[in-house]
Amino acid sequence: PVVVLKGGPHGDSARAAPPPPASLAGSDEGVDGALRQAGVIRVDDFQELMNLGKAFSIHPDPFRLSTPGGDCVAVVTVTGGGGVVLTDLLRTAGLKVPALERRTLDFLQREVFPDWMAPSNPVDIWPAIEQKGFAAFGESIKAVLADERVDGVSLLPFASRMIEYFPFKEIGEAARKSG
Repeated sequence: PVVVLKGGPHGDSARAAPPPPASLAGSDEGVDGALRQAGVIRVDDFQELMNLGKAFSIHPDPFRLSTPGGDCVAVVTVTGGGGVVLTDLLRTAGLKVPALERRTLDFLQREVFPDWMAPSNPVDIWPAIEQKGFAAFGESIKAVLADERVDGVSLLPFASRMIEYFPFKEIGEAARKSG
């Protein structure tokens, strides 16, 4: 894969460059379109550039912004705001965040979520954790993994001393079984 860090998306920064680079700095929408059509991954800063370089160096298979089954991702999060930001990042990366199947939503409403909160994708499970504890993680992840519209799950947990109770093994087994 080709990764590009291109500066100058704003006119002010383009004027700071000497003439040859400045001419390349303009028309950011055109540059984005051309890079996308060519299959080039554009990053916004040096940190992203270094992270992708490291990821590509340790991952021998071609990089794809999808799972083997497709590009539809369920987001399981402990914060609504985090779910919004992660959904934006996934969509910007070319992935989809689909509506969940009715049977998945019904299961989450009946078995995981509090009565007053309707589930959706992103699946914000904080109220469910407060009501049912960390079991809400495992139940939610297993439910979305079984959803026919979902090809992968992106988990946005949180750092806490309670992490020792997180069902890593159970969730790992469910992910392996779902493919």
